[in-house]
Amino acid sequence: MKKHTYYIAALAAAVLASCAEDNVADFQIEKPDSVVEEEEMSSYGPLLDYIAPSFKLGSTLDPKEFRKEGTTTTIVKKNFNELTLSGFFTHSIRVNSEGKIDSTSADIIMAASLAKENNISLYGESLLSAEMNSSYLKNMLPGKRQEMKIPVSTYDGKSVGDTYPVECNGNAVENCTAEIVDGFDTKTSKCLHVKCGGMAMPVITLNLGDHTIGECTRVDIEFCAVTNGALTGDFNALHVRVNNGSKKGEQAVAADYPVPSAQGCELGKWGKLSLDLSILKGKLTDIQKALKSIDLEIGTVAWSSECYFGDFTFYYEDNAADYDGDETKALIDNEMKHYVQTIVKYNSDITAWTLAENPVSSSSEMIWKRVLGDDYFVQAAKYVREEKAGVKLFVSEVGLLNSDIRTALVEQLKSASDIDGIDVNVSLGEDTDLSAVFTDLAATGKLIRLNIQSFEKAEYLAKALTAYKSVPEAQRYGVSFAKIDGIWNVSSNFNRTKVYQTIVDALK
Repeated sequence: MKKHTYYIAALAAAVLASCAEDNVADFQIEKPDSVVEEEEMSSYGPLLDYIAPSFKLGSTLDPKEFRKEGTTTTIVKKNFNELTLSGFFTHSIRVNSEGKIDSTSADIIMAASLAKENNISLYGESLLSAEMNSSYLKNMLPGKRQEMKIPVSTYDGKSVGDTYPVECNGNAVENCTAEIVDGFDTKTSKCLHVKCGGMAMPVITLNLGDHTIGECTRVDIEFCAVTNGALTGDFNALHVRVNNGSKKGEQAVAADYPVPSAQGCELGKWGKLSLDLSILKGKLTDIQKALKSIDLEIGTVAWSSECYFGDFTFYYEDNAADYDGDETKALIDNEMKHYVQTIVKYNSDITAWTLAENPVSSSSEMIWKRVLGDDYFVQAAKYVREEKAGVKLFVSEVGLLNSDIRTALVEQLKSASDIDGIDVNVSLGEDTDLSAVFTDLAATGKLIRLNIQSFEKAEYLAKALTAYKSVPEAQRYGVSFAKIDGIWNVSSNFNRTKVYQTIVDALK
């Protein structure tokens, strides 16, 4: 322990006994280390005294706390020129289950006003991260669309000469037949020949095998009309009907489609009928959704109607979302664009953002990344620029101590001209060595922001700040602290700690 000694002449005896021989007694008083440290720390000016105006020294503070104008707010206003608003702009917080964006808040607006009054710039974290409203996004996605082509020759195990029952309202139709034949005209493979010699609406029940009605989205059917009645139909529509499979009980649900002539089919030529089954989705009961058969009503209600059906192709949705289709990519890309532009627009006082958090180290299941690819943030940056050209955009990574992650990020940034900088997000421990991190990242030519989440000891902080000086001065955006506790004794008297001196020494 350091000894701080003060000599005091004890003259009391001389005063009380003038005849006594003068005697001066020396004694020592030791000042506590805490008092000495406090006096030493008090001799320093605010942290802003030790940086250039362009250098950002940041602190993270809840906007509600910042608005209170308490001791913490006073410390921030005197010692920092950037305030980080953390966690308020993540997709999971700002987007509800219907996709509505809560673009800002009263607390953020008031904090922005107070920051502007005190010449403090605002930094926003993080626009695109793993913290998203996944339920909403996944519900947007279409199911996986697959196709199942059913050649007539194998359908229901039937062969040439086999027939389908032709019914109307559950009863057999006289003079109507549906028979498998060995090709017709230019189609050499087997097909279904439907012929009616009287007025009727023939109904053919198609069994879907392992696929239920609820899964099917569309069926395409090869078709050739021999008579005009089969091509046009008196009701001007084809019909698809779904009931309970027994032709009794639940009322049938039907959908109408354009007749063959309206779908481009010509008399005597093979064409295609396309029937969108998805329009039945909202009408089907649970029982009907589970059916594995579908009634195809051929609108041939004229005398001597005759036609042929070739192969059937059923398109169905899997229960799993389709993350890879073009429709999905367009939906998610549009959602990303709408989100980042809306947030940036309604928080225009924020001059710098973490656009993407952990783009390399985040899970491949993170929707932005899975659907749009590893460089999703490159396109997102372009969308932000469309809304606000001058804003600073960073990507943040907690995994940069890993050389593979670092290399991957550097590679992605080669094509990211709209990204201004890299936010080095780190918790400092005994083994934390940022030398290689700063060397590799500085080679990108982009700004480097040191974002310190925590530190165990002042010496670990000193080591990190010293390493940061290896970054060329023009690329040093600044240093941000996730919390000021440890720099000041927040839990007691708000006095500066020895860490304050460490920061001052590093900033000089």
